[in-house]
Amino acid sequence: MKARGIRILMICVACCPALILAQEQQMSAEAQANNPLANFQAFNLQNYYIPELSGPGDQTANSFFLRYAQPFGKWLMRASLPFNRFPTGSGTSKSGVGDLDAFFAYLFDTGTPTRSFGVGPQFVVPTASEDETGAGKYQLGGAAVYFDAASPFFQWADCLPGVPMSVATATGPM
Repeated sequence: MKARGIRILMICVACCPALILAQEQQMSAEAQANNPLANFQAFNLQNYYIPELSGPGDQTANSFFLRYAQPFGKWLMRASLPFNRFPTGSGTSKSGVGDLDAFFAYLFDTGTPTRSFGVGPQFVVPTASEDETGAGKYQLGGAAVYFDAASPFFQWADCLPGVPMSVATATGPM
């Protein structure tokens, strides 16, 4: 009876590292799903609802994004196309396609799989269907993105976008 208990204990101890490794790999995969710099091909749908805007009236806004990411070696291309609904004042709103945004990030090796860092150019193309849903001009700038997924419960990213530079004339304020 005692030998059987020892064998069961030995089997549990032998299997424990495999169970921990499988759990860590699953948590890593889940964390990478939130990573804007994840080095794999992906197509995401994201909805960003703003339930209350400052200013007069009870107005809301909404942006629904189609987002595609494609790695090219140490580079990652990520493009986003929003479908926006923004208030235009006095209880009315405009809806339509927004401007296409794309950035190309060179991915640096941080030495830690749970942390990502990338730097590269960012482009905005005026694809908006309404004046209110986009800037109406081509833009070029830079972006630096850092993502930390060290915790399986809390991940955060920080983006330091460059001030986009207008490469075309516009009729409205920049």
